[in-house]
Amino acid sequence: MTPCIPVPSPDAIKAALFPNGAVPPIAMPTAWNAVVLLTPFGGGKQRPGLVSDQLIVGDLSYQSLSQSEAYMRCRLYLLEDLTYFDFLFRTANGATQWWWLVSDPSDSSGTATASYGPFGSTAKVPAPDFLESNRFSHAGSWNIHGKLHDAFSGRNTAPAGTWYFFESTRGSISRIMNVDNNNDFAVPVIGSYYLVEVSNYSAGSVNLQALYDSCPKSTTSSSGPGPLLTQEDLSIAMLNPPSGVPESRCTLARIQELIPGIGRAPVAISAPAWTNQVNSNCFMIGQDTYPYYCQLWYDWQRGVQVTVFVFQDGSGAYTIRQDERLPKGRVGPSIDYAWDGGSWSPSCYTANGGDVPMPVPDFVKAGEGQCRAMITGHPVWGSVTIWTVQLGGGSSWADFWYWFDDKERGVVFSLAPASSLTIIDYQTFVQDGEIQTCVFDDPSGNIPSCPQNTMALRKRSRRKFLPK
Repeated sequence: MTPCIPVPSPDAIKAALFPNGAVPPIAMPTAWNAVVLLTPFGGGKQRPGLVSDQLIVGDLSYQSLSQSEAYMRCRLYLLEDLTYFDFLFRTANGATQWWWLVSDPSDSSGTATASYGPFGSTAKVPAPDFLESNRFSHAGSWNIHGKLHDAFSGRNTAPAGTWYFFESTRGSISRIMNVDNNNDFAVPVIGSYYLVEVSNYSAGSVNLQALYDSCPKSTTSSSGPGPLLTQEDLSIAMLNPPSGVPESRCTLARIQELIPGIGRAPVAISAPAWTNQVNSNCFMIGQDTYPYYCQLWYDWQRGVQVTVFVFQDGSGAYTIRQDERLPKGRVGPSIDYAWDGGSWSPSCYTANGGDVPMPVPDFVKAGEGQCRAMITGHPVWGSVTIWTVQLGGGSSWADFWYWFDDKERGVVFSLAPASSLTIIDYQTFVQDGEIQTCVFDDPSGNIPSCPQNTMALRKRSRRKFLPK
C-alpha cells in the first residue's frame, strides 16, 4: 500500500532548485533606497503605548564610502500605532554610533530638523560585499510572489540560518529572513525583524554623509535609548526617546504613498479558509541553511492530511524523505522512505510522528486570527491579506503569519520564532482539485517501526507547526 504520491527523485529536486547552476553571492550597490514591510517576531513583550505585533513600513537609505565606513538611515512607520521614528546609523572602522532624528514623516525629501546622539550600538552597517564576506552561499532558486528568486543563506553564531533573496532576472534584493531573533549578523533594523519584504528598491544617489555632518558628535545622554540591535531593543527605544524628542505621528495616506494599496483591514473582515481539498508543492525553510522540498495533500472529507518532506543528507543530496500523516482528531504516524536509485519505498514508521492532528479548514478563524493588513493591486505582491495567529503562551509564544491572495489561496505560511519550520513558499496551491484515493494510503501496517536512533535523528526536524 505505497501511496501514489509523485515525489521527484533527489536529482530532480536538486535540478529544480538550481535551474541556472550555482549563483555567486550578490554585492549590493554603494548607495540605494528601499521601501520595506517589516514583520515582527511573535512573543514580544506587550507594553502600554505600543502594539508589539504589528507590521512596520520602512523607508531605508544606504551609503557606503569605503569598505570600513557606511551609513544607513531607517525611517519607520508603524501601521497600527501610526507613530513614526527616524534613526541614522554610522559604522566606521568597526565601531557603530546612531542618532535619533527629528523629521517630518510626510516629507519625502527626509530633511532632519534636529538630531540626538550619538549613542553606541553593537549593530554594524554592512559593507556592499556583506554576503560574500560573511560566507553566504547560494541555497537554491524558487518562485516567490510569482517570480524566480535566488536565495542565499548563512549562519554566524545562531543555531538557525539567515536568508537574503534576490530576484533572479534583475538581481535586486526582494526579501530578508532572520530565523533567529537575536540579529545573528548585527545588521541595523533589517536584521532585527523576522521577515523583510521589499516593496521597492533602487540604486541611486544618497548623501547620508551630509546628514551625519549635521549631527552632534558628543553624547547627549550617558545611557541613551539602548543599542538598537534586536527587535526588543527597538521596542524599548520607541517608548523611551531621548529627552526633548517630540512624539511624531504619521498618516495612513503617507504609508500608502510608500506602499501602494496597503491599508488596515475593516473590523468585520472574514478570515480566509482552505477549501475541503487542497494540494500544493512548496519549498520550506527551517533551522538549516538549505530549503526543504514539500508536498501537501489535504482532504477534509476523507479526514486526513499527508505532508511530504524531503531533506538533504550529509552530502547535500535530497535523499531523506519523511511523510507525516495527520488524521482528523488524532495524531498519526510519520513514514520514513528510502531512495533505491529508481523509486521511493517506505522503510519504517514512527507512531505519533505526525505530532499534531489535521487542522480544520478555517484554522485562521479557529485560532482567533487578526488581519494585520490588506494590500490591493500591489505591483509585486498583488492583492493579499496578511494575518497573524498567536501560538502558545509565556516564553513559548510565537506568531503564525499567513499571506492569502484574493482567491483565498495560500501565498506564505510561517511561524516566528520557531524551533523547527519557519516559512513555506507555496509553488502551487490547488483548491478542490481531484486527488486520487491512493495518495492517502497508509503503509505503516506493512513496515517495521523505526529504530530509536533513527527517531532521534528525525526529532530535530519535527514540525510542531500546524494550528490544531
